[in-house]
Amino acid sequence: MARIGIMGGTFDPIHNVHLMLGIQAYREYHLDSVWYMPSKCPPHKSDHVVTSTKDRCEMVRQAIHPYPFMVFSDFELLREGNTYTADTLRLLHESYPEHEFFFIIGADSLFNIEKWYHPEQVLTQAIFLVAGRLNSHLLTHVENTRFRNSSDSCCLGYAYSSYSSSHSACSLGSGCSDDEERRERGEQAGEEELDRQIAYLSEKYHTKIFRLHTEDTDVSSTRIRDMVFHGKSIRHMVPAEVAAYIERFCLYQRVSE
Repeated sequence: MARIGIMGGTFDPIHNVHLMLGIQAYREYHLDSVWYMPSKCPPHKSDHVVTSTKDRCEMVRQAIHPYPFMVFSDFELLREGNTYTADTLRLLHESYPEHEFFFIIGADSLFNIEKWYHPEQVLTQAIFLVAGRLNSHLLTHVENTRFRNSSDSCCLGYAYSSYSSSHSACSLGSGCSDDEERRERGEQAGEEELDRQIAYLSEKYHTKIFRLHTEDTDVSSTRIRDMVFHGKSIRHMVPAEVAAYIERFCLYQRVSE
């Protein structure tokens, strides 16, 4: 039996945080591999025209190539009609009954998961790993680590160095500004709220949900598309191969009204 992490999404485009989540899940929960599974254009993605499947898949392939434990999967793309997570997980179990699946999501998704198609099926067909904050020791470790195979090497630190330097610990009476103290209180409240949501869903659906200790960043595919459209550099947000691909094929140069 293999322990398989599932990273799903449109990946429009894939970026460094997607990779960081896969790395952290692989390490923290001793996974055998992490499958990156691009989706078709989902119904809720109505805010922009989704980039072609060919381009999105190629960017994913190039982004994960340096990491031997990351695997490209077209499992959802080969299906007909809408691809709901409940159905995807069921079909994964039918196709790979010997595997144990770990579904990787962000905290925002966990708070909305009861609005998904058949949440009771979603939550009982996988172990859920929910992204939270990454402590400074692990962040430094991830930033300074290179994953190598026989011909390639890649460092995933450049996306987070500026964040970590500006998000050091702050305690009352330490000389931090009022804004920093308020931010710390807000972060603590957010962590407590996430823990309550995990406990609520775990009890209601008799499922397993664990924290994935990751950094809270503002990197998103939406922001990247907007930056490209306005001529700004994204090389600190995506792997070099992805940035080069976007530039070569002039992706995200137009947005829908």
